[in-house]
Amino acid sequence: MITVLKDTITREKIQGHKLETVQLLDKRTDGKLSPWGILKWQSRWLADSYKVLDQEYDFCDSPYGSKFTRISTCCNYLEYGRAKDGSGMILTDAIFCQLPLCPICGKRRSKKYGNQVRKMIKHIDSQEEKYKYIALCLTMKNVPWDELSQGIDHIIEAFSDRFRQRKEFKKIAKGWARALEITTNWRDETFHVHLHVIVCVDKDYIDKRKNYLDHWDFVRLWKDCLGMGRQLENEKTQEQLDREKEAGLDMYDPWVYVQRIYKGDMGRKKKLARNFAHTSDPTTYARAVAEITKYTCKVSDYIVPWNNKADLMDFEADWGIKIKSRREAVNLTAKVLRYLDHGLHKRQRIGFGGIFWKVRRELKLADIEKDNLIELDGEEEKKDIDKSLRFVYKYSAHYGNYILHHIYRIVESVQQDIPLELYGDLVNKYMRRGAG
Repeated sequence: MITVLKDTITREKIQGHKLETVQLLDKRTDGKLSPWGILKWQSRWLADSYKVLDQEYDFCDSPYGSKFTRISTCCNYLEYGRAKDGSGMILTDAIFCQLPLCPICGKRRSKKYGNQVRKMIKHIDSQEEKYKYIALCLTMKNVPWDELSQGIDHIIEAFSDRFRQRKEFKKIAKGWARALEITTNWRDETFHVHLHVIVCVDKDYIDKRKNYLDHWDFVRLWKDCLGMGRQLENEKTQEQLDREKEAGLDMYDPWVYVQRIYKGDMGRKKKLARNFAHTSDPTTYARAVAEITKYTCKVSDYIVPWNNKADLMDFEADWGIKIKSRREAVNLTAKVLRYLDHGLHKRQRIGFGGIFWKVRRELKLADIEKDNLIELDGEEEKKDIDKSLRFVYKYSAHYGNYILHHIYRIVESVQQDIPLELYGDLVNKYMRRGAG
């Protein structure tokens, strides 16, 4: 959902009109704070790594110079308008860099994707013909950092050109939504590339086990589509094993997760879950949507947390890597960034098929990869906004957060500065819960 501000300002004091104490506390509709300041700090850290990569090239040849500039200026300012019903403040303007690995843009893109998937499922469930859903996670063997592009090509091709075209899958799938995810193994310098998929199936697939595929059926099917043979290891001849050993595919079955997505009370359905898949942990709609719409890469998969001692200690303990200086942390981030940035460049990270694709067109949902990230297709965007006032926040590296920069009054489409001495009254009047 789009960010809505309530209890927006912590106004410790505005003595002498020092606005640095008026900081942005962006509270979401679930009551939690949106970490704008943290995300902006992470984007600035990533900009340092882009700068390191840019310096390796001649000025005209660098593919990273423009990206350094874009991510450095991403969301330097945030503009909010007040909802007319007094329920809070709504983001109305910001400049997003739209880079795949930008922490700010990734967060907004994930929210927008989640809202769209929820809308599509809600629309599908409202139709006369009833469907149910299963969650899939399709994996492949880890790839070295410098082979990430080939690994992404391979897994997308395996799913799009083979898996979804197989008759076993086409019999059960009425539609699907998939998302690419990449995690980093810092110790082995490899990437784990995998797909999260929500599959819409006929209710008889669950209730009557019509054309039913169990966990090992999915493993066999996916392994074949990856080009790793139709048979499991214990079913293969010695000659087949020898050939796969030469190709580096010996003794490896891709890990596949399959689970029914439940709606409603989970407690009474745990027993059913054990019978459906290899895990007893039931998957809810909310959990499945959250899984498929999360970041392509978590920040921890490409940023070394130098400025957070606790996170840095965990990073060093988990991966057995000792980070001795800030420069070393920036350079290691840049090393991973080089491969991730190249691998994700102009890459379609999400996809839809079948009934999901049709519903997406019916609802006229925006292209998440290209559309602006101000509007997130949430319910709050339907609220009327009071356009007579604009509240502008600017990021402060000193405070690690956004601070109130300007308040403008709009009169007949003309922007007018408000006297500084009136800021305190406006903050109290308009930017507190229940303000009228």
